Amino acid sequence: MIFFNKKKYDLIFGIGEACSCSSTLRRANLQIKSFPFDWLFGSTFLGRVNILVNNFENLINLQDIECTGNNGIPHHLCDIYTNKSNGLGFNHDFLSGVNPASVIDEISEKYQRRGNRLIKKANQSENILAVWIDSPGSNWKMKIDEDFVKGQELLQKKFKNAKLDLLVITWEKDLSYKKRKYEKINNNIEKYTFDYQFHHKKKQIPDYVVDEKVLLKILNKYKLKMTFKEKFDNYLRKYKVFQK
Repeated sequence: MIFFNKKKYDLIFGIGEACSCSSTLRRANLQIKSFPFDWLFGSTFLGRVNILVNNFENLINLQDIECTGNNGIPHHLCDIYTNKSNGLGFNHDFLSGVNPASVIDEISEKYQRRGNRLIKKANQSENILAVWIDSPGSNWKMKIDEDFVKGQELLQKKFKNAKLDLLVITWEKDLSYKKRKYEKINNNIEKYTFDYQFHHKKKQIPDYVVDEKVLLKILNKYKLKMTFKEKFDNYLRKYKVFQK
């Protein structure tokens, strides 16, 4: 589906709720670099906003994390560590059985680097789009519009030299895309609600897996401004890992 009047932004980044947000933005060519919230789960929308506003300080500290299981991904089994102070879950950073103390400095530096990258780019931008996509499934809880309003205001205050918009996509079971709900909460916040959970006819799929194809129907209305070099690098990056 082609949209000729796409909304264009200098920076588009996902604020949550899980890795499906970042992966879908990347598939839509709306994100070309790695940012702190890409692969994290947990906390709340406002909790994440406050972490960003405070420059990702104490995003992860050895004294605050506890092991809460493993991610169950074959060939890439990681222990899940949850930050007790902010609720964030690190599902992909600590290889199973590895002492967290031996890798915490490397992991912390990685997230600080990604945080600095996001803040630097935001401070250089005139138009920013933050994106929140609910993680569907049995643990899903209703999100409050007032929280989205407050969060957008905090982000706008943080990056006062830019116009900051917020795209919210929330999940509602069995509500088809054709019958989706649309709400313009205010001049800076758009919200779509429908069922975008992925279902397979033969295989059992975890509840949190999304159908990226249907989400792209929304995301294709937006465009990330890129230089020729960024477009070329993004093309090459499709066949490589995203920068660390």
